[in-house]
This record gives sequence, C-alpha cells and structure tokens, in this order.
Amino acid sequence: MEDRNGWQRAVLAATEFDVTVLYSPTVPVKELLANFPSHSPTSSIRFEPIEVRRIAGLLKRLGICFAVHYRAWHRLAYRRAKVLHTENPFQLTHLVTICGFREPGYVWRLDIPHVWGPLGGTHNFPKEFMGSLDIWNQVRERIRTAINRYQLTHCSRIRMAQQKSIVIAATVGAQSDLRSCNGIDPEIEIETGIDHTIDLPRTLHRGARPLRLLWAGRLRAWKALPLLLHALAQLPKTTDVRLRVLGDGSCKTEWKNLAKKLGIADKIEWHAWPKYTETLPHYKWADAFMFTSLRDTSGTGLLEALAAGCPIIGVNHQGAADIMTDQCSIRVFVNDWDTTVAGFRDGIERLANDSAELLRLSHGATKRASDYVWKTRSAAVAKAYHSILTQQDNEQHPAGNSNNNSNSNNNSGKSAFVTRQLASRSFDSDFYASTLLKLVGRGRISKNDSILVTAGGMRDRETWSACGFKNVTISNLDDRMVGNEFAPFAWSFQDAEKITLEDNSVDFVCIHAGLHHCGCPQAAILEMLRVSRKGILLFEPYDNLVTRLGLRLGLGQRYETAAVYYNNFTHGGMRNGPVANYVYRFTKRELEKTISTAYPEGPVDLEFVHSLRIPWDQLKGRRNKIPYFLACIASPFLNLASLLVPEQGNGFAAFIAKRNEASPLWPWVARSTNGRCVSNREWLSQQYKKQSPP
Repeated sequence: MEDRNGWQRAVLAATEFDVTVLYSPTVPVKELLANFPSHSPTSSIRFEPIEVRRIAGLLKRLGICFAVHYRAWHRLAYRRAKVLHTENPFQLTHLVTICGFREPGYVWRLDIPHVWGPLGGTHNFPKEFMGSLDIWNQVRERIRTAINRYQLTHCSRIRMAQQKSIVIAATVGAQSDLRSCNGIDPEIEIETGIDHTIDLPRTLHRGARPLRLLWAGRLRAWKALPLLLHALAQLPKTTDVRLRVLGDGSCKTEWKNLAKKLGIADKIEWHAWPKYTETLPHYKWADAFMFTSLRDTSGTGLLEALAAGCPIIGVNHQGAADIMTDQCSIRVFVNDWDTTVAGFRDGIERLANDSAELLRLSHGATKRASDYVWKTRSAAVAKAYHSILTQQDNEQHPAGNSNNNSNSNNNSGKSAFVTRQLASRSFDSDFYASTLLKLVGRGRISKNDSILVTAGGMRDRETWSACGFKNVTISNLDDRMVGNEFAPFAWSFQDAEKITLEDNSVDFVCIHAGLHHCGCPQAAILEMLRVSRKGILLFEPYDNLVTRLGLRLGLGQRYETAAVYYNNFTHGGMRNGPVANYVYRFTKRELEKTISTAYPEGPVDLEFVHSLRIPWDQLKGRRNKIPYFLACIASPFLNLASLLVPEQGNGFAAFIAKRNEASPLWPWVARSTNGRCVSNREWLSQQYKKQSPP
C-alpha cells in the first residue's frame, strides 16, 4: 500500500500543480496509471525513475540491510533533484512515503519549502504484552524500542530535516512523540486512504449462517493474531463463527498449530495474500473485521473494512484509535493480555447475538469511510501547499515590498516536486543543530531570542537559519566581509575578547569552534557572559585520553595549520590572522573554574554534552594519507566508545546560564535590599570565631 498511498498524493497534487515524481523502478507505475483515465490529472505528472545499482542494490535483492539500499536511493534522488531544480526550479518538495520518521532523505536541503509526511513508526510494542512473544521477538521489539528512543531524541540528521520541513504526523500518537522529543508541532493527517467506490449501506440477512470474521495482514509477531485465537476459544459453544485469515508471514505455521491446540482449527480458513484488487471481495464477505495489531501506524485494512460497510472489532490504541468510533466499531482496550482477549470475546459475542447492533455499526462504517476517500482530500492538499508557498512569499517579501505582488501572482504556474521513496552536512554541523533544538525543546532558548554569534561563519548562518531562528547577528574578525554575506542575518565586526556592545545587550551569545582561535579563550568566555542577558553557548574541542592519543597518532592538530592553508595563508589562525593558532582543548572542570572565578556568588548553571567529531576534511586534505586510513580503521571503535563512554568524545557543547536575581547563592552569600550580593554575616559568624589578627 505504500506505493498506492504515495501515488494518490501525487495525483492530488497534480490537480493544481505540475508534479515531478522520483520513484524506484520497482514501483508498478503502469499498473497504477491503468486505474486513471487519460484526461485525469496524471497527464501533468512527470516520472523520473531512480535506480540503485551495484552493492546497495545487491544487498536489497538479497534481503540484507534494507536501510543501506534505502539511503543510497535517497542520495541518488537528491542528486537528480538538484539537476532538475537547476533546469526548471521547483517551488515545493514533498517526501510522501515510506511512512516512517527514520529516513528523512536529502531533498530538504534544497532551498525551497519542504513537506515531510505523514510520519509514523514512532509507536512501540506495549511492554505489558512482551511476555506473549518468544525470546527472539522480545529481543527484536526491545531493540526497536531502544532505536526509536535514540533516533527520536538524538539522531541529528532527523532533527535537522524536521526543523527544515513542514512535518505532518500520521496519528495523534506520532504527533505527541514528535512534539515531546523534537520540539515541533506537526499537523495530523492519516497516511492512507480509500481509492475506490464505497459500497452502498448493507442490508443484513444473516439467517442461520455463522458470523463471518475477517483478519488481514502480515503474519508477524507484532500483529498479535493469537489474541483473536484465544478469544475464539473462549466463546460459548452456542456462538457460531467463521474466521478467515488473509495473509502470509513467518508466524503462519506457529499460529496454525496454536489454533489446533485451542480446538478451533475447524472454524478458521487460511488464505495467502492476493493482489490488492483481489482483497476487496474478502471485506464484502465479512460481517466484522478483526484488528489485533499491537504496533501499527494506522492500518489500511481498517479503511478497506469501513469502505465495505464492515464494522470493526479492534484494539483501541495507536493509529487505530484515531479511526475507530463507537458508531462503526467495538473498541477493545489494551491493558493486559487477559482483559484484551476478553474484550475481543465479548465483542464477537455481542455482534453474533445482536443483528440490529451489527446493522447499526455497518451503516456507521459506511458513513465513517467517506472521511477517508482520496478524491475528497484534493482541496485540503492544494490548500496546504498554497498556504506554505504564501507563507514563504510573505517571509521573503514583507508587506510594502514592491516585489511582493509580482511574486504572489506567479503562484498559478508553480511546480510541485513530490519524491517517491522506495526504499553534506558534517557530523559536527548536525551536533551543532541538534544541540540548539534540544535547548529549544527544553525551553532554555527561544527562537525569538536575540543571538550574537562570535567568530562566526557560513556554518553558523546555515545552522541557526535551519533551526528557525530569525534574530541572529553573525560577527567575526574577517576584514574580507562587506556585510551581506550572512543575509538574512546581520553581520558585525567584533573581537570575541573585546565585544563593543553594552552589558546585557543580547539574549544569548554563541561561539562554535572559535574559542581556540582567541589569544585568551577564558577572556572571551567572560566577555560573552558580560554581553548576554540569559547565557552563552560554546562548541569546542575536548581534552581527554582519546584526544591526546589522536594527537600522538597524527589524527588531530596541536596547531591549526590546515585552516591557514585553506584561507590562502592570510586568515584562519590566531585571531583570524596568518599564524596558525594553538588548539586549546577544554575540560568541564576548566569551564566551571573560569565561570566560578568571575561569578563566585553561587553555583554554575552549566549543561555539558559530549560529541565525537572525526576531522575528515582535514585528513582528506593531507598529502600523507596514513592518518586518514588510520582514522577509517579506528572510526567504528571510536563511535562505539563515544556511545558507551561519552566523556571520551573529542568535542563538547556547553550551555552556561547567566546569573540573575533568581539564581541560587552559596550559603555564605546574601542579597541586600538593593539586589547586590554581600557577605552572609550570620552564616560566616557560625563558622568562625573571632581572634586577634596574626
């Protein structure tokens, strides 16, 4: 269904836009096109196949490491997108499938609005049901949960893509996960839909035949079909039902044996998974659709059941809870194994014994299905795209700008670019951005705060812009600047050690890989604190055992000679001069001592985050390739070490909050009536006794 969902979004976009679709050759484009007449919007869609060859493609064909193939496809898609964008500029991009948050692709790097979603995949297998799985599947689900947690909170490429995109969540649960972990507030739109005619309301004439139940999906552990099998085994013998299981998967044999063990094998018929169009008659056959999946974004089968007028008995959690209502379904609450099995048993018995209730829910299903028909969603899609483009025009050409009207009038001829998924920023930049976003998410920094970046450059401009900050000034000691290089941000000629601004002039001051270019890094830190109102943010090299070993092996630099070489021997050194600077590497303790010396009134409010940054550009630029090859060999071990022992990373970020009247004081310090800090005489008198001075 991923192919069909992505295809439908392309068709909806094509009703008002010229659309280019990047897709994998494995997608059945001809089959999809055959379902649309020649005069449909598909005539305005341009198709660009992106094929992954060589090793990545071989891995995928062998069923090994799909993620490698998937990312390789995205890299090729981005390269092709850049070429197409140069030839005929797009105005918007949209990454529509696969419905998962793990792989953001790369087209968001184009300097145009980007839509990503609907996104799912954030849901985890309920821990209350882990005991129902075998050891292998328990391990699998626990690892997946850990990976989800890590990627949602720490994967910098995902966070950067989300901040550069207009994100759409597929479910309320996904919206909550993205909001709490990444500080974004996505809209909600289900990832799937109905692309065929909804059946007329049913007129039920069951007579004496059994109640027909349908279960459809992959026969995998997280789909939890045993919940239904145990429920059937608990039904009274007078309740006559027939279950049709539609699907294939690794658990098929195991679950067939379970049905025999429970004594219900004669009530079940097993069918292999057919082509999509051949699945629809099964929903018309059924009196009720059974949904037991304990981990799913939404579930296309739910919508197919509604379209057939088939009420649902399903678990009331994750994406299914957004679809099911009391008018079209019986909701089974997910508390524990026994109560969930009992919920399915009671729901089946209720429909088997109450034909009027079955008919009521059937009519409710038909009505509910109309909310998910693809054709009725074209206006909403077009409205969303126009809103995004209008917002961009307003940002680029505010009211009163003479160019505003000419740009807004060009909306009718815009091109939309929709990527069909199948299947550079450096790590340092990503760590930079992810740290900013974490601080925003925790309320430490607001995107409306005024920011001064010292010793700044284009990396700072790109990162702060990508994270959504507007009021930023980039400053440095570069006499080559003319003032507009960092637009839309302002530029100022400033020495980090002697900033010409008044005390408390800006909310925050940031420096990224610049302190070690100063004549006295500690003086620069204190100057940044003087100018800031709320605090400062530092990104610098860290001094530890791994760093010192790297220097001995020639992987790092004691003096930053590469920066001077790549700046034509005139800039890039100490104080941005021609002499290579000594790379001063800090420790957390050094920062605490520096701040405590200048602000001794109370404890230091310091947040410290470690990172690993291998200087690939510097190593690749050397004529001697031995250090580069050593780094290649060591990088897996270094990455593992930085995960297990973060303190051994060679970089860090430090957030230091500036002291204010609400900041805690040491017990020997008191605050006078005018707000100044003075000695706490009472505390000191309790600690010492008077004596004659020596």
